Amino acid sequence: MGQEPGEVLRRRRAGSGPVTRRRTQSSSRAEDIVTCEQKARKAQPDRPVHSPCDSLFSWSSEFSNYEGIFNWGALILFLVSLRVCLENLRKYGVRVSPMGWIKFLYGDIFHEDQINFPVLYLLMYCSIPPIAALCLEKCLAWGHLEWRTGCFLHIVNLVTHLSMPIVLINTPSLDIGLISSVLACGLYTTNFLKLISYIQVNKWCRDTLGRRALINKHMFGNGDFFLRERKKTFHGGMGEYNHKTEKDEKNEEIEIMDKNLVHWPDNLTVKDMYYFICVPTLCYELNFPRTDRIRKLFLLRRVLEVTLGTNLILALIQQWIVPAVVNTLVPFSSLEWPSTLERLLKLSLPSHLLWLAMFYLYFHSFLNTVGELFQFADSDFYHDWWNSRNVETFWTNWNLPVHKFCVRHMYKPMRQ
Repeated sequence: MGQEPGEVLRRRRAGSGPVTRRRTQSSSRAEDIVTCEQKARKAQPDRPVHSPCDSLFSWSSEFSNYEGIFNWGALILFLVSLRVCLENLRKYGVRVSPMGWIKFLYGDIFHEDQINFPVLYLLMYCSIPPIAALCLEKCLAWGHLEWRTGCFLHIVNLVTHLSMPIVLINTPSLDIGLISSVLACGLYTTNFLKLISYIQVNKWCRDTLGRRALINKHMFGNGDFFLRERKKTFHGGMGEYNHKTEKDEKNEEIEIMDKNLVHWPDNLTVKDMYYFICVPTLCYELNFPRTDRIRKLFLLRRVLEVTLGTNLILALIQQWIVPAVVNTLVPFSSLEWPSTLERLLKLSLPSHLLWLAMFYLYFHSFLNTVGELFQFADSDFYHDWWNSRNVETFWTNWNLPVHKFCVRHMYKPMRQ
């Protein structure tokens, strides 16, 4: 009667037959099953229209094309701005006055006691410091001055260059206009940075050639040691042969191209100095990248943008910003903070539009116009600052000429 447990298990296995094991389905197999199911459902006579899908705004939808929403937002912004412009015209009328801008630019040129076009005095002196810097660099290159003396004279020249617009603007007999004073200060500041780059680059070249001459003197006493090293040949077999490798051919190409470049101190000319003063960059080089020709159609478009953009900015300031600022002074002087805040918020929209218009006018239209006139090939004046994730990236991308100057002439020298 009693049976062993092992015998019972063997009988159960014998009666149940062979045991089958099933594998888990892979992801590809599962997708095939879903595809087959969809095909089977479409074959049904009910004409199905539904399928597994996520909403577009869900994170799992992987949808990223929101261009239409941005266009919609731009349209709404345009309509709001148009409404504000119409309100401004109904409230203040047309306030654009060309004679007012002439006074702002050139001063009161119709007054009998004032000097006509006083801003010309600022522009006349602006060409003197570059000539002085060029003469000092020539004296340093010829060995007539030591670096300590030359550095002191350069500092005096730069300080005088910066202080001159302050003296002339505050001279009562000149009555220089507000806008022309701002533009003159910007021009003098730009030339100040250009002269710093010019002086520093020439010092780098002078020190490099001085070290090179010292090495040549100690190695062989005459000739160019570095040039002979590049021209070494291999000897072997029955005679003397020049076995040119790929590296040697590249060195020969570099030497041929190097002969066509300007070398220090051949760059110390008036033409080279004023070309650097005119091109849209703050960093001096012995050989700037140049274009083969002037693109006339491209230049015409940029000139039209500069002309129309300048008039648009002047009209925007005179028609929109000036009345808002005047209306803000009354509640601000009486310390009515709610009214003051409301007036300042009214200034936010025209201020943003003015900033964007000035950015496009200067960094794209004006700098490209100047670069095309002088066949300057480097038109990298800004990057995509509108995609910046932080303030550091923004200041790096929106003004590349200043950023390159700071990195090249301030940051890297201080780290060395």
